[in-house]
Amino acid sequence: MPLAWALVALGALREAHDRLAPVLAHVRAEGIRLYLAEALLVQALIALDLGWRTDAAQALEEGLAVARGIPYPYAEHACRTYGGSCRRGSGTRLGRGRASGPP
Repeated sequence: MPLAWALVALGALREAHDRLAPVLAHVRAEGIRLYLAEALLVQALIALDLGWRTDAAQALEEGLAVARGIPYPYAEHACRTYGGSCRRGSGTRLGRGRASGPP
C-alpha cells in the first residue's frame, strides 16, 4: 500500500489503482482484515478522485463492514467520512498536492 500512496501523491491515480489490485487480492486471500480495510479505503479514495463514484461507494461499503468486524474505529470513521464525499459527488483531491499517507 505505501507504493499506492506514493503514486497518489505524484498524481498517478490510475497507476495507483492498478498497483492496488494485487494487494487487495492478496489480503483477501490471506484474510488479513486490517490491511483489507486500509486497502479498500485507499481504493475508494482513488476512485473518488477519478470520478468513479460507484466503485468508490462499493469499496467504502465493504471497507466499513470489514472495519466494523475487526473492530477498527479509524477505518470505520474514514469510510463514513469519505462516504459523504461519494454521495456529494466530490473528490478527495489526494493526487493534487496532498502529502501521501492515510487521510
